[in-house]
Amino acid sequence: MRRLPGFRGHRGRTEQWRPPLRRARPPRARPVELPFTDDDVVVAVKPPPLQGVGLDDEGGWGGVPIEEAVAASLRTASPSLRLIDPLDDAVSGVCILARNREAAADLVRQIREHTYQRTYLAIVRGAPTEAQGTIELAIGPDRKDPEQMRIGGPHARDAVTEWTLRDRFASFALLECRVGRERRHQVRLHLQAAGLPLAVDSRYGGGGMLLLSAFKADYHASRRHDERPLIARVSLHSSAVQFNHPRTGAGCVFEAEPARDFRAALRQLDKYGRLPAGPMG
Repeated sequence: MRRLPGFRGHRGRTEQWRPPLRRARPPRARPVELPFTDDDVVVAVKPPPLQGVGLDDEGGWGGVPIEEAVAASLRTASPSLRLIDPLDDAVSGVCILARNREAAADLVRQIREHTYQRTYLAIVRGAPTEAQGTIELAIGPDRKDPEQMRIGGPHARDAVTEWTLRDRFASFALLECRVGRERRHQVRLHLQAAGLPLAVDSRYGGGGMLLLSAFKADYHASRRHDERPLIARVSLHSSAVQFNHPRTGAGCVFEAEPARDFRAALRQLDKYGRLPAGPMG
């Protein structure tokens, strides 16, 4: 057995050396991609969560709120920033922040009047039978779980999600979903209610992760290590946000490419998850 180096301690007794305890460092803001910024609006691309670091439903990532991370990138004070229409926990993609009260009030008005629209890309389980559809189901809080929402209930509010089929795979599909005045967890809950839960969303009917073995027919497991997931967080990406600039009124559309894990999942689905070709007519 390997012995740690010793030293003479109190009253000549030999004591083992132990490394000093390290204090946990507070989370630090990660660099944030900012495709656009001016005196009124900041467009930020929210990355996927750090492995082993949870997110909150206010849109923070890596243990740091979005406002703080964006402020660090802008080298300004975070109190002047207000996140508009926060993304759900573990969802990547484009999000909008206002830099002053006037801009924030105008953007909130646009959300209320449905001139502010967000588009998502969603990897879902199931096989849609239609090319597009609309889900109109009121959403309210779940009294049994404060972190969860539900369809209906005494405090439910109207919610509409429009979806379009972008690609189809064996047992999975890629949908484009559009929402205006968005409720918390709306797309996740609506897709579950439509029988098309997200591929990864253990809270709302999906799995805990997406594995290659789930759709690759000739998959062979490694003897050296467990299978690594293609994506292990909610398989939803905010791909675009559309609104009118709060000062000039000009129409704005900002887009964000899917994060690396989302792209990896789509790449493997495209390569190994295609439906077999039907018989020749």
